[in-house]
Amino acid sequence: MDLIKKRVIPGILTLNLVLSLMPLSAFASEPKGGMDYNRIISETEYRVAPGIAETDILINNQTGTEQNLGYVLEVDLKNPNVTIKAGYKDYQGTNWGMQSTTDQAAAAENKLKQQNPDTKVVGAVNANFFNMATGEPSGALVMNGKECHPTNTANDYFAVLNDGTAEIRYGSEPIDENVVEAMGGNVIILKDGDIVTSRAPETHAQSERNPRTAIGLRADGTVVLFVNDGRQAPTSYGMTLNELAEMMKQLGCVDALT
Repeated sequence: MDLIKKRVIPGILTLNLVLSLMPLSAFASEPKGGMDYNRIISETEYRVAPGIAETDILINNQTGTEQNLGYVLEVDLKNPNVTIKAGYKDYQGTNWGMQSTTDQAAAAENKLKQQNPDTKVVGAVNANFFNMATGEPSGALVMNGKECHPTNTANDYFAVLNDGTAEIRYGSEPIDENVVEAMGGNVIILKDGDIVTSRAPETHAQSERNPRTAIGLRADGTVVLFVNDGRQAPTSYGMTLNELAEMMKQLGCVDALT
């Protein structure tokens, strides 16, 4: 029988020093972006910690009739105190089960503090898909260098390598010895600066506006996480898959996965 799939496994950002979340700037300006939909109307930037910045953005179309709220987290993996960790229920990848993203983040922080008491989880986003009956993930899951679940051709994945850099890979690419953390997603929507949403199945979930989550890479290696509220009109309508790809490109990414 077909299994119902849903996002659940979070990617978790950890670092050794955390600052209080405080706004750096809030402003409205001339809309940015030439697309019909993703026009950034205003931005509020926050300092999360050294190497990690958050920007809350207000987006609209050219006629101002379909507003969206977006949240961007930029992660500088060149900062030695910043890393991205894959998470799962109780921060283990051997016993399948289900747990909220918030509880997974808390479990990760508790266990990582045993290795370094100064560790602090400052962000978590959902990723991958899972079997609703067992909680088993559908795509790749690698935690601390251990392959907990293999990849497959249906689910592309995000990987952190042992040199501290990150890659976005097709599901057909094997998990090699260089991968220390990995999380599956749906499909790559941006590759080498080109929008490639045509690879995604043609379903209402892709063509209709829905809440969206994506992770992307800029040319300099910066990781960009983006979350868009949806199904909350008129506050936030959500995005189609193509609009999401355009948004990630507008945020400076060359590769992106949803």
